[in-house]
Amino acid sequence: VGSEYTVTGTLKNKDTGEDILDSSGNPITGSTTFTATSSEGMVEVLFENVDTTQFAGISTVAFEDLTRNGINIVTHEDLTDVAQTLPPPPEIQTTATEESTGTKVMPYSETVTIVDEVTYSGLVVGKTYTVSGNLYNADTGAILLDKYGDAIKASRTFTATSSSGTVEVIFSDVYVPLTVEKVVVFENLYYNGVRIAIHADLTDENQTVRRPTASTLAQSDIDKKTVVIGTDATIVDTITYTGLEVGKQYKAVGTLYKKDGTQVLNTDGTPVTATTVFTPEESDGTVQVNLTFNTTGYTENDSVVVFEKIYDVAEETEKTAGTQSEDVEIANHEDLEDADQTIGFVLPPVPATGETIAASVIAGIILIAGAASCLVMRFKKRKA
Repeated sequence: VGSEYTVTGTLKNKDTGEDILDSSGNPITGSTTFTATSSEGMVEVLFENVDTTQFAGISTVAFEDLTRNGINIVTHEDLTDVAQTLPPPPEIQTTATEESTGTKVMPYSETVTIVDEVTYSGLVVGKTYTVSGNLYNADTGAILLDKYGDAIKASRTFTATSSSGTVEVIFSDVYVPLTVEKVVVFENLYYNGVRIAIHADLTDENQTVRRPTASTLAQSDIDKKTVVIGTDATIVDTITYTGLEVGKQYKAVGTLYKKDGTQVLNTDGTPVTATTVFTPEESDGTVQVNLTFNTTGYTENDSVVVFEKIYDVAEETEKTAGTQSEDVEIANHEDLEDADQTIGFVLPPVPATGETIAASVIAGIILIAGAASCLVMRFKKRKA
C-alpha cells in the first residue's frame, strides 16, 4: 500500500497470438500508473484512439503486465481467457436496389426510391442500434443533395433479435438528377450514438444503383440516310445501350416524329411505332427496332426523326412476387436535332435517256404490229 505501480496492456490477435499493430507498424498498447490504496483493487487500462477497421473478423485479447520500479511483478497472458477477450467488432455489408424495377437499374426519372438491404453481424441480442445512410455520386464522390441543398439521408432503428441479420434502409422518393449515372449508398451503424461499423466504398457494385444510357443510329435500306417518296419505307434504328441487367427482359420502343415535333401517322391515323423485346446477355450492347411507314406526300425538304425508349418489362414472375407491377421506362434518346436519329427523303429515280428511247421504240412496234393485223383482217374479209 502506498507504492506506485504501472499496468501495461498489449492487444493480441487471438487466432495467431501476434501483436496487433497500429498504422505505423507498432504494437497497440495502453498503460495506467497508480498508487495502491489497498492490497487488492482494480484499475482501468485504456487503449485510446485505436483504428478498429483492421479488427474485422478478429477476436482481440489483452495481455497485461504489472510493474513496479520497472520490474515486472505479474503477467496475465492467456489467449483462451474469455475475460480478456473482445469478439470481432460488428460488421455491415449492403446491397442497394431501386424499388420500381427491383434491380440495380434506376428508372428514367429524377425521383427514385432506393432500398438498401444492410446485412449485419457481431451485434448483441436485445440491444438497440441505428443504421444511417447517405447517397453519393459514384463518379465524383460528391454527396447527393436534395432540391433544398440538404444531404440526402435515411435511417432505421432496430433491436437485434440475433447477432446476425438484415434490415432495410429506404431512401423514399429522393431527388437524383438525370446527369448522375451511378449512385452509391454509404451506411453507418451506431450504438448509443457511437459509430461501431461503417460500409463506404465508391467502387462497391453491391452498394451501387445505376442509370442506363441509350443512343441510336437510324438508317434506311437505300443510302442509309434517305427513303424514297411514295413508297412503303423501313427505317432500321440501332440502339446502343449501357448498364442493363443481364438476363432481365426489356423492350425498346421506337416512335417516328416530324421535324416540327409532331408524330408521324399511319394511314389509319395511329402513330408509327415499333417494339423489340430482348434479354441482354451482357450489360452493354445493341438492339434493333424496325419502323415501316408510307412516304406518300413528303418532299425532299422533309425529314423524320426516330425517338427511342427502353423499358424494364414487368415479367409474370415479378408481378406474382410483387417486386414489379408494371413496365418502367429506364432510358430514352429523344432529340429532334440529332443527325444520327434523322432520315431524309428523295424523289423516285428518273429513267435514263436510253431507257426512255427504248420504251418508245417498243411502244411504236406494238402499235405498228396492231395496225398491220387490222389491215390483214380487213383484206381477208373483202376478198371473201
